[in-house]
Amino acid sequence: MNTKNADTLSPEEAKEQEIAALRARLAELEAQSESKNDITDIRPDEYIKVISLVPHTLILSTRLNGGGDIKKFTKFGETKRILYRDLLNIMEANPSFVSNGYFYIADKKVVRANGLDDVYEGILTKEQIEKVLTASPKEVISIYQSANDAQKEIIIEFVMNKLAESKGAMSLDSIDALERVSNKKIMDSIEYLKNISNVAPEEE
Repeated sequence: MNTKNADTLSPEEAKEQEIAALRARLAELEAQSESKNDITDIRPDEYIKVISLVPHTLILSTRLNGGGDIKKFTKFGETKRILYRDLLNIMEANPSFVSNGYFYIADKKVVRANGLDDVYEGILTKEQIEKVLTASPKEVISIYQSANDAQKEIIIEFVMNKLAESKGAMSLDSIDALERVSNKKIMDSIEYLKNISNVAPEEE
């Protein structure tokens, strides 16, 4: 093991050490430059993968108040490829949709280029939301508590839709855990919705 310090190095050793330090610094700068280029080099006509995270119809517009081009998602997990220039306009016209996690931009360089790293740390992915159905009661509570307020509502609606389709979509223990942590009567709400849908309209 070499225990020499700077005072005991020979001129040749000192020079080699200096060169090694310069090479390490150069490699670090090159890596930073490549990373920056990856972020900024996003073409306007490049297609970006976008995923709907709401269990109902989602309308994204490129202008305020539903104007401009419309991107329509009809169900949870639906994926569309959207031009980057259109996605920029969508984010500007629908900022709350971005922060609430109503849709997910599945491209890390786009997230970083638009300063959304911190926002995305608090947004659940499609897979994390879906995991609620098969997670243990303890995991269900953890997933729900890690979601922001908007996505907590999304989780409840997602679970209700799945249970309405199939009673066995989620274990009773996990449903109970979700009801307790959310303070929502999920099963009662499902039965109410079923009863409403089964009521035949009165004849005039």
